[in-house]
Formats: sequence, C-alpha cells, structure tokens
Amino acid sequence: MNYLYYGDNLDVLRDHIADESIDLIYIDPPFNSKRNYNIIYDGSTAQAEAFKDTWSLKSWQEERELIFHEEPQRYKRLHKLIEGLETLRINADPSLFGYLVNMSIRIVELHRVLKPTGSLYLHCDPTASHYLKIMLDDIFGKSNYQNELIWCYAGRELSKNRWNRKHDVILFYTKSNQWTFNWDAVSSPLTESSRQALSQYVDEQGKPYIIRYKKGGGFAPSDKDGSSDTYRQYVPEGVPARDWLYCDYERKNKRLGYPTQKPEALLTRIIAASSNENDVVLDAFCGCGTTITASEKLGRKWIGIDITYLAIDLIKQRLLDHFYRDVLKLNETDALTQFERDVTIGGIPKDIEGVYHLATQIKGDRVRKEYEKWAVFNVGGVYSEVKGADSGFDGYFYLDDIDEQGKYRRVKGLVQAKSGKVGVAHIRDFAHVIEREGAVMGIFVTLENPTGQMFQEISRLGKWNSGLNKTYDKVYIVTAQDILDGVLPNLPIRRGTKQAKPARKGGEQNNIGI
Repeated sequence: MNYLYYGDNLDVLRDHIADESIDLIYIDPPFNSKRNYNIIYDGSTAQAEAFKDTWSLKSWQEERELIFHEEPQRYKRLHKLIEGLETLRINADPSLFGYLVNMSIRIVELHRVLKPTGSLYLHCDPTASHYLKIMLDDIFGKSNYQNELIWCYAGRELSKNRWNRKHDVILFYTKSNQWTFNWDAVSSPLTESSRQALSQYVDEQGKPYIIRYKKGGGFAPSDKDGSSDTYRQYVPEGVPARDWLYCDYERKNKRLGYPTQKPEALLTRIIAASSNENDVVLDAFCGCGTTITASEKLGRKWIGIDITYLAIDLIKQRLLDHFYRDVLKLNETDALTQFERDVTIGGIPKDIEGVYHLATQIKGDRVRKEYEKWAVFNVGGVYSEVKGADSGFDGYFYLDDIDEQGKYRRVKGLVQAKSGKVGVAHIRDFAHVIEREGAVMGIFVTLENPTGQMFQEISRLGKWNSGLNKTYDKVYIVTAQDILDGVLPNLPIRRGTKQAKPARKGGEQNNIGI
C-alpha cells in the first residue's frame, strides 16, 4: 500500500510514520527565497500561493513550546543548535532563522523514521545549504555525510554581473556506516576504446587486465607482473558515478505548473542508486509528486506528504492520468477504483466532522483557506487565491461548448465556497458575480444546510442553454455532505492533470525552476 498525506509533515511524521520504517528519503523543501512560489494553471492567470508564510518567526513560536517545554527530551539534541542559531541569525536574518528552526525539528523526525541502512537526500539552494549541512552533521553525525551532489542544468539565470547560476546542491547522508548503493544502476558503460586500452593481458580465468604500479598508478612493463610493487587492474564493469549530475529541466509538455518541479530523470537516478525494489521511499515535501512518479515506475513503495490540498489533488490526477489510464488502459470509473485500492490518502476529510475541522483551521495549519481549496477541487474546479479584496468567487471550471457558428469554444463557470451560515442573499450575490465575470454558471458549495428560499431564488435565475443542446441551471448548490457522498451535478467539467502556463513577468513571484 502507498500513502499520500495531506497536512503539516511534522504532524504526519510524528503521528503516522513508525520508527526505522523508511529506506530512502528525498526532500526538496521550499527554499528560504523570501518570495512567494505559485502554482500556475492552464487557461488562467490565477495563481494559488503554495508556500507563503510556511517559514516564519510566527511558525517558530508555535513550535518553541514543543521543542523546549512539551517534549524537551525528544528534541534535546536541538536545544544547543537552536540557541546557537538564535544568537547568530535571529536579528540579522529572522526569516532564515525561522526556516532553519522549522527544518531542524523535521530533520530530527526524518532521522527517526529512517532505517539504520537508509539514506537521506536533501535538495537545497546556496542561500542555506551551508547552514543545513551543519544541522545535518549535528543530527545525522558528521561521519554519515557521504556526498554533496551537484545537479547541473542549462536554463534558469542569465546575468552579466556575476557567474550564472547553473546548479543546485543535494546533500547525501546515511543513518549509519552501512547503506544501500546500487553502483551498477548509476554507472556509465565503458567506451570500446577504453575497454581495449585496459585489456592488455588475460589471466588464468580469461579476465582482461593491465599492470599498474602500486605507487603513482602508471603502467608497468610486462616483466613486472606479479612483483611486489605492481598489481593487476581488471577491466571495470563501467565508469563510476560522479558527484555531479547533468539533467535539464523538464520540457514544457511535461511541466505540471508546480513551482520548483524537478526533472523525473534526476529523481530516477537517486532512487535507483539508493533503494531496491519494494523499498519504501518518503518525500515529506512532495509537491507535484515527481518523487512518487519515479518511485512508482521503479517498483518502490512510497509515502508522500504535502501541506496543500492542491498538491495532493495534483498528484492524484497525475497518477490517474499516467498509470491507471495510460499504462493500465482503465476507464474513468475503474481507474479511480483501482487507485483507491492502491493508495491511501490521509488527512483529507472523510466525514462531515473532518470538514468542519478543516474549515475552522486546526492549530498549526499555516496554510490559509484549505476548506475553500478542498471544496473547489472536489467539484472539479481550480482554486483562485489572487482574486482581490472580495471577488465573490473562490475558483472556476471550464466546460466544452460550441458557439452559434458551430465552432468549438470553452466557457467558464465559477465556484464559491462558504463555511458559515448561508441564505438567499448569498445566491443573489453569487449570481451577480457570475454575470460580472462573464461566466455561464456557478457551483455554490456550503458547509451548512441550504434554505428553501435559496432554491427558490435559483429557479428565478433562469437557465444556461448550451450549444450542445443541453440546458443547465445558472447556479447549483452542493453541500459538503454531497461531496463526501459523491453526489455532484452532472456537468461536463474538464478534468485531468492541470498543465502549466508561462508565468507573468514582474512582481515578487518566483515561477522559474518549474
């Protein structure tokens, strides 16, 4: 069984992941860039902020009690480290300090769940990699540091004022002095010319070799074979993997619109090197799910955690699209049924109490409006956070249609989600928003039960007549319980993995690296 968890990875790690149960961990946490990373969706300029305020002094204050007072023994190893960081960075760079403290407590939990033979790969950028290495040395032990991998790529930065940035850092640690490393999975084959140059002699078993001096490594004359100052070097099986990897960003047709999306080829090499078939791979910041996709293809079990509902929905659609529909050739119903057998999704509300819990923002949840995102995605929409002071809608969806000339067109509908008391005025206001935005219809999602007057108001709004000879209400009311029961309006909403659109220029947003 594979697992997707929606929620703060600290809570998930503490509550759901057992000690020494994970073979390989890869994490690519949001860098401390002081920018807002955004999701960009097909057909829209709407952007959903995924990581804003995740690393902050406010979140640090929430965890101070846990580290120093509630469970001081569990996090004892962090006390001196945090005190040192506080002295060094809290005034000079409070954002960096908040980032490092939040990472430190999570790395302690990641160390706990890793098997004695397990490995950790932490992907980071140069603004914090040196601090993170000190932290990892302290938690994992300096002797368990194995490599600083350099991931090289072509695009990204073009500057005339400094050396252009063309690499990221990946820190590789193990939990002990014994770990999995599949040399043959990442080594390169020898060229024919190299193989011939290393095949001057053949031993008694017919294995080719050359003779080298023990000191200096140079070639030895043939009459030195077997002398005390020479040795036989046999032809290797391949060229050893180096500590730098060249792997360009995904092409546009493979980009899923998620910030910092890494190429699948990069994750494939890491997973192939440091795990075996049926091993468990964990990504605690799983984003759009590249680690999960690569693990699935390599026959590994996997666990993914992300703090945004948006990411969980995207990963679900990605797996459904690429494995259950394309590979297994299952229809929509069978694909979803098989997915639910293979994957357990945790943290997503399964009953109305869970929805209420989500809507009231549980303690420690620093991501805003998760109830609205849950509602929008579950009716087939796309969440819109950049929408002004009070736009009157929380998301949108598209429907296929044809115009009066018989040409294809795509028309828009809106989604509004309410968690408080609702009444007829909300339907009237939503109808005005639909008209103002040039949409053809809307879905009104409510946590509380709708009133009879609300349905009466909908009957007075008229209908939308599709060019496909179908008629639809202007507004459909969907309750949270309807979503849980799978009772949704029969609308031709376009679904599937959401693709990226080029980022808008300007502003304080960082959309490169996807």
